[in-house]
Amino acid sequence: MQDIPKGKITISTLAEMSGVSRATVSRVLNDHASVNNEAREKVMAAVKASGYCRALPRTRIAMRFNQVTIISDEHTPFVEGSYLDAILRVLRDEAEHLGISCNFVGRDLALERKRLDEILSRAQAVIVVGSDNLELINQIKLYELPTVIFNGSDPQMELNSLTPDSENGMMLLGNYLMERGHTKACILNAHIKHAMRERSYGFARAFDEAGVPFDRKRQIIDLCAIAPLVDPSGALYHSLMSRQGGVDFGAAKMLPYLIDHHYFDGMTAIACVCDATAISVIKALQERGIKVPEDISVTGFDDIVLSSMMTPALTTIHIDFQNMAKTAFSMLIRSASGSFPMPVRAYTAVTIKERASVRNLKATR
Repeated sequence: MQDIPKGKITISTLAEMSGVSRATVSRVLNDHASVNNEAREKVMAAVKASGYCRALPRTRIAMRFNQVTIISDEHTPFVEGSYLDAILRVLRDEAEHLGISCNFVGRDLALERKRLDEILSRAQAVIVVGSDNLELINQIKLYELPTVIFNGSDPQMELNSLTPDSENGMMLLGNYLMERGHTKACILNAHIKHAMRERSYGFARAFDEAGVPFDRKRQIIDLCAIAPLVDPSGALYHSLMSRQGGVDFGAAKMLPYLIDHHYFDGMTAIACVCDATAISVIKALQERGIKVPEDISVTGFDDIVLSSMMTPALTTIHIDFQNMAKTAFSMLIRSASGSFPMPVRAYTAVTIKERASVRNLKATR
């Protein structure tokens, strides 16, 4: 047997040391019966002398379910082009790719405890979309099913969740606006769940870290706080808090009040909590003769289909929902196999999609 060569020990190394072919080495390592004893002994002597360790094959996690129950407590999940419509489409496509069937449970069943119990008792795995409703989540936990919350979170951190990084995404957007001279910018939000509040935190944080004055009372506009001013009966506020305010979080109903009461005066840009809100903002401004972006810039979050089709095309935060869907199913499969020793709370990266709705103030000075 030849001396041990320096460097990494490979099948080629073992073949050289034992004086046999690579194919013979491979057959010996795979315990193939066709190899004669003499060749086998030579190869095993080379393995022992070299200290060769064979890489373990990649473990394939067995699929333990063929059907997933997708639950959403949003009021209007099937509005064409909405962020929720985009999520449901990519989840369906990924499920089909994996040979998994989908059972969608909408708001009418998700919030009806008895009916949901019947559905969960037959479920194999669950994806909860866009929710941190603790009552709903606690009901799902009772069944101890493989579960992933998609674009939402479990406040008690007992279930796996996967969501875009809202705080850092809105911080990116805040920095983007300041780089273009928008030091007086506000965020129009609806603080109805954790991810929405994170977006306000991220936007304010961008200004704080840049050392640019930021008046939270004036520059963070919460539609939940505006709703009682627009509708003292409380109906509008209730619709927001119960997720029935629409895809724009009731912005269309409140924007006339916001504009008439000078909420945007002195601002050069409005960062909106989502694209649907931004679309309502642009429409309301244009109806009053206020041009976007010439008079004021507007941005969104989500990058839904309509954001690239409107005039002006919307600058927004892009979320890769397709790859999120792949990751969500990977998490679900691993959860079903017991590969996660503890719940995983994961954030996915987002990027800025620059279009035409932001004016560069520095370029015009």
